[in-house]
Amino acid sequence: MRRGLLSLFVATATVSAVLLSACGGPQIGAPFEYKELSLGDQLRGLPAKYNRPDTLFLGTSSPVELVIQTGGEQTIDEMLKGFPGEVRTTTVRMANRASAYLTGPKDMVEITPRGDPLRTVTTDAPVSWIWDVRPLKPGRAQVVLEVFSQVKGGADEPRAQIRVLQDTWTIEAKGLEWVKYQIADIEPIRAFLFTLISAVVATLAYFGIKGWKTSKPSGDNT
Repeated sequence: MRRGLLSLFVATATVSAVLLSACGGPQIGAPFEYKELSLGDQLRGLPAKYNRPDTLFLGTSSPVELVIQTGGEQTIDEMLKGFPGEVRTTTVRMANRASAYLTGPKDMVEITPRGDPLRTVTTDAPVSWIWDVRPLKPGRAQVVLEVFSQVKGGADEPRAQIRVLQDTWTIEAKGLEWVKYQIADIEPIRAFLFTLISAVVATLAYFGIKGWKTSKPSGDNT
């Protein structure tokens, strides 16, 4: 009796295993497959706009803003209203984290970012960066705008930066402050020349008067 029950149990278990295997059921010891998101899956093309001021005035600062539209219903034109310079439109490949930088020669311009360069990109609202650009002296300088997407290479790998935008343009600093700068710059030279000319005139005047007295005709003796 017991042998019959044991044989029936073994047969039932064997049939069950065969059926599960045929139906694609779970197999004991099957490896777990981990799928990483490809680079294309992490990046998506999004419209972006930014202003490019080309003329700055000494003594003042001008804002530069980059705005990226992360959702279809968002309007970003109003965010750039009133900003100086030409507004450029482009498309950037964005991940869920991104950073942006505006740089230029430190002896010509002072660039101050408003906030941290790293941003989280969501569809809730547009993502934007603003920098205040202040010229330090008159002349021309090139500024560079760069945007990087932060992508994940693997489960145990750190995020890597991929540059998705780079633009370079020339700005020129001038204005009323430029005149003050020129005056302040040439004032020592002007003062030196004024002193030199005054000394020359005084020397010529001294020798001229002395020579006139020496050559003055004497009175008649008759």
